[in-house]
Amino acid sequence: MKKTTLLFQLIQTFPNHPYCYAITAETFITSLKVEGWFSPVLKVDWPTIVVVYWPNSTEMKTKMCIRINPFLARRIRRIIAGTF
Repeated sequence: MKKTTLLFQLIQTFPNHPYCYAITAETFITSLKVEGWFSPVLKVDWPTIVVVYWPNSTEMKTKMCIRINPFLARRIRRIIAGTF
């Protein structure tokens, strides 16, 4: 039996309505890692993601470093290591 684990983490919010944004990427995430134990950080390496606020064609900055709680850090580490 195959084990499946889904984990959702809010990474970033943008102002206004979601329909005001165009999100594109040429590739998927290239690296995902958790750093730190007492104040863990989730580091996402996704160099090709572009978020554009289309009403005025503004390219929005995306977070690549997200603070997470130790419990979530443990769960993500276990998923990455394949020991869940």
